[in-house]
Amino acid sequence: EDMLPIACQMFAEGKTVAVEHAEPVYLRNNVAWKKLPGKE
Repeated sequence: EDMLPIACQMFAEGKTVAVEHAEPVYLRNNVAWKKLPGKE
């Protein structure tokens, strides 16, 4: 529910992505690999 106002505003401004171009972003995976030994 915290993201709903942001999503509504972006939708109203036409800042949308077609479903066939949508890609998930897994922030946890991007942060976790940096914590592994030898990774930056």
